Amino acid sequence: MTKSIKKIVKDTAEAKRWLIVGAYQAGATEKHVARIAGLSRTAVRNIILNYKRTGKPCIPKKIPNKGDFLYYF
Repeated sequence: MTKSIKKIVKDTAEAKRWLIVGAYQAGATEKHVARIAGLSRTAVRNIILNYKRTGKPCIPKKIPNKGDFLYYF
């Protein structure tokens, strides 16, 4: 893909995440927002939770759980 196509895809994905946040703030349920956006309810829930945490509907980075640390000997 060329850079311009990648930018369009990225902008479209970001616009969809803002649509999800806006619909949720307007009172739509997660289930209804998922139907509108064509995503799973889990994906919608993660976008909304990340928006509540950070103020941006970006895709959350994976944060290791407390028990996921590797010990090297």
